[in-house]
Amino acid sequence: MKFAIVFVVVCVFMLKMSYLYDNCVAHAGAWTTPEGVLWSKVGWFYLNSDRLFFDELRAEQTCSTDAAGNPVRVGVGGRGPYDCMLDGGGGLIANQLFWESALGIHERVDIRLQVPVFLASEFVSAGTPQTRRGLGDIRFGSQVLILPKPVVLAASMHVKAPTGFFTPDAVGAPLGEGQWDMTFRGLVSGSFLNGQLWTGGELGYRVRLPNDDQGVTSSLNVGDEVLAVLETGGRPLSWLYGSLRWDMQYGFESSDGLFVNLPGRRIMYVQPAVLIQPASHTTSYFKDFGLEFGVRVPVWGRNWPADPIYFLGIVGSVRVFSPYSSSK
Repeated sequence: MKFAIVFVVVCVFMLKMSYLYDNCVAHAGAWTTPEGVLWSKVGWFYLNSDRLFFDELRAEQTCSTDAAGNPVRVGVGGRGPYDCMLDGGGGLIANQLFWESALGIHERVDIRLQVPVFLASEFVSAGTPQTRRGLGDIRFGSQVLILPKPVVLAASMHVKAPTGFFTPDAVGAPLGEGQWDMTFRGLVSGSFLNGQLWTGGELGYRVRLPNDDQGVTSSLNVGDEVLAVLETGGRPLSWLYGSLRWDMQYGFESSDGLFVNLPGRRIMYVQPAVLIQPASHTTSYFKDFGLEFGVRVPVWGRNWPADPIYFLGIVGSVRVFSPYSSSK
């Protein structure tokens, strides 16, 4: 049982970080990157977590006692330590950089690439911190504009390649999930007040292929996931942009060669963010460059880190070729 708990925590850690940069899209909502424009972001994420949303596997564990010495148990959906058997409860720390780009190859199509690099991935298990650095899992894909008005409709597909180091070992710190997955999304957006305000939503499904060769386990099968997003944003000043995002991921049951029907991983975030573009009102080369910062606050979950993630990014775009297509 303890191996199952620690094993799932390790996988949750990597799933969470992968999910994090996967949802930092190049252009919010259903809009695609303008044709001939290369958009890029260099971002930094930081997570220091010592609490986990409990699922059915961990629920009702006795992790502490009250003033009278009575056991205190955490129920399903409650926040508790990663491992009640460890002094301090265990935890994880992630310090990550990532590079993301999107290129508009047609007025209705762009292609996208995300490359994460872990400056430090530390997982506290068996009382000993395990740290690793290096490349994470790379994602690539495309978004296609289906309808430009009266509302914007689009569809996207992204693939995650298992390029990061993976281990299910309870005393190892993985940098990837060890398997391929494919994410399909439908997106809808609309803008108001000459583009000063906008809102939108997404609905998606992620197909996770099994891990066929993982050493101590075999045929690890991470459950598929349903994804949902609601987001709104606005530009109150020419150089200031703000957004608020609600983000949910609902994972189905997972299984592996030793344990079956592991509870699904689920999380719901609220994410406020601010983008400052000091040269946006000018015609300079740097008018599209800006500084972005925000926080992802977990409000509900199962088998998922329950602490906030802080992020900071430098964003910008340049034109690399002239448009060649035209609207019909």
